[in-house]
Amino acid sequence: MLETSDLHSRTARGSALLPWDSSTQPRLNGSADRQLSGALRDKAMHPAGLTRLIALLVAVAMANLGCAHTQVPERKRYLITEEASSIDFQEDARGIGGAGSEAYCNELQIQCYDKCWRRKPPVWSIKKHSAVHREYCTKTCREEFNKCVDKQEELERQESQSKKLTFPNISEALDWLKEHTREAPPGTHVAVAGVGFVIAIIGGALFLVPI
Repeated sequence: MLETSDLHSRTARGSALLPWDSSTQPRLNGSADRQLSGALRDKAMHPAGLTRLIALLVAVAMANLGCAHTQVPERKRYLITEEASSIDFQEDARGIGGAGSEAYCNELQIQCYDKCWRRKPPVWSIKKHSAVHREYCTKTCREEFNKCVDKQEELERQESQSKKLTFPNISEALDWLKEHTREAPPGTHVAVAGVGFVIAIIGGALFLVPI
């Protein structure tokens, strides 16, 4: 058996390697397992150790929260409503794109032709109200029509970009679109966690379709 002086000497050398308080000093009748367990517990409860542990737990929790809040959606069609024909979209949201844009430019073309036909041609060799004059007005106003259509398409593109809706995840996007369907007509661009979508009518239903 070890002498009492030898045991005191060994436990003293061991305590110098571990940050124990006086209350955790080993007793002569204590086992090695209880001594080691107490040392590790005291080390874990040290203020510096607790601070690092709490910081780590907070970082993990925030990372999990961020992943849940911003989630990249699948690139597939999402149903908004099955009855798109019954929706009365807001007039200010519709714009004059599509058929409305063409009708607007057609009207400008008619006005252009009437004005051109009433006036003497700027080219001296063209006789007023002649076949050549008619051809001249038709060609000139057709060019004006094409310019008008190009301008309207550009304005529509800029407007759609400025009205683009942005959401962090697909659940929030669908919830908002189902509640504010009238404010998001077909052609509206929607960004969900960085993924581009557009609202479209397919088979009479309103969908969110990936671009």
